[in-house]
Amino acid sequence: MFRVIGISAALLLLSGCLAMVPIYDRQQAPVLYSALDSAPRGTAGQIDSTTGFVILGTRASSTLLCRTVLIRNAEGDGKRDYCKIRGGE
Repeated sequence: MFRVIGISAALLLLSGCLAMVPIYDRQQAPVLYSALDSAPRGTAGQIDSTTGFVILGTRASSTLLCRTVLIRNAEGDGKRDYCKIRGGE
């Protein structure tokens, strides 16, 4: 019983942390998407006056290309994966 409560609490905490970091699209964050399209790992930039990003890494499969990004804002830091179909947007 305590294990179920512990796991539930951890999932609730994790979902709260992820909610602090918004998901951006190309219109909201053109600088971020430009970097995702062509910049190397370690590239940093600003989405707006209070939010920055750092590209942490890249993963690829035969169909997808994914970039892991650290988003930093006043609410805290969080990681997001941005994926696209190879050759697409």
